[in-house]
Amino acid sequence: MNERLAYLFQQLYANRITAAEREEFYLLVQDPEQASAVKELIAQTYKTPALEELPEQRSHEILHAIFQSDPGLAVTGEPVVRQLPRRKWYRVAAAAVLILGASTWFLLQRSADKGPQVVVQQVPDIAAGKEGAILTLADGKQVVLDNIQDGIVAIEGGATATVVNGSLQYKGNTNEALLNTMRTPRGRQYKLTLPDGSKVWLNASSSIRYPVAFNGKERKVEVTGEAFFEVSPKAKHPFVVSVDQRAQVEVLGTSFNVNAYENETSITTTLIDGSVRVKNKVNEVKVLTPGQQAAVTESIIVSNANTEGVTSWMNGTFYFTHTNLAEVMRQIERWYDVEVVYEKGVPDVQLFGAVKRSLSLEGIIKGLKDMGVNLRLDEGKRLVVLPQ
Repeated sequence: MNERLAYLFQQLYANRITAAEREEFYLLVQDPEQASAVKELIAQTYKTPALEELPEQRSHEILHAIFQSDPGLAVTGEPVVRQLPRRKWYRVAAAAVLILGASTWFLLQRSADKGPQVVVQQVPDIAAGKEGAILTLADGKQVVLDNIQDGIVAIEGGATATVVNGSLQYKGNTNEALLNTMRTPRGRQYKLTLPDGSKVWLNASSSIRYPVAFNGKERKVEVTGEAFFEVSPKAKHPFVVSVDQRAQVEVLGTSFNVNAYENETSITTTLIDGSVRVKNKVNEVKVLTPGQQAAVTESIIVSNANTEGVTSWMNGTFYFTHTNLAEVMRQIERWYDVEVVYEKGVPDVQLFGAVKRSLSLEGIIKGLKDMGVNLRLDEGKRLVVLPQ
């Protein structure tokens, strides 16, 4: 038995685990060699001889204990558990911590069990996304940053754009109104340091437009897709993010995440630290405090957010809590640069869990298949979701 794994398992169960220990635990259970050890730990901890033989009530207790032990997976109320079909209890309880065939773990909530799983055909694998972006300069010239680790990529006026350790930063100044645009295609993400020292992380299929020097009263940028900001505080020069021309976020110095993908249901701003004002097209304004999220549609709805889940993409992780399958598949589309289609509508499936974004698409498909989501990868990078 891996003593470290056993220790971390007990810390998790007792709700004493730190963030660093939780990350270490997740990495350990993603090792296929630890699968039998995890099963044994579950059996020992919950005094059960075999997961496959668990009665419904005992599985109910195990599932709740696991949820309650990990705030990142917290759910509320009995109805969530009762929605699971009877013969799925042992699989769900085990899946909370158990390594599956994809070197990952999932919890799956299904509305119904509609028959046997479909075997996924063997197809060429697709690698995970990577660091990279396209920089468009003020004169329209484009620079592909994917394979540049260090070096000057542009000099505009008195401002110099330089790649340092695989991320772009600006030095110098200019009085000219010069704008640059950084765009991450599907399957790419990138880090940028703006002229004022503010840091921006761009998720896949995103963009940011910004001046090579901030000379006005405001430090204004425009974003599409998803970006995380760490803004340098400058009280006399507010930092303003224009979000896809549908919303605006104003800050002085703070860290926050903006998700403005066109195929998502709303624009969301999630505040990690500091304070921000969110404004929509009709000038409705909401002020956020840390841990809150503003969802902008026709109005602005503020709620408490799972900040660990929102920012997990920056740390190389997909993190799902009550996430419907359609949203999961949109993330997969952007990161693996595939087209997702549904053969007969979107299955009523919700996922819980975490998985490294470094995993290949084949691994993701295997993990979803193991939990009953039927998929087929066709030629031309077309990922077909089959009926359940």
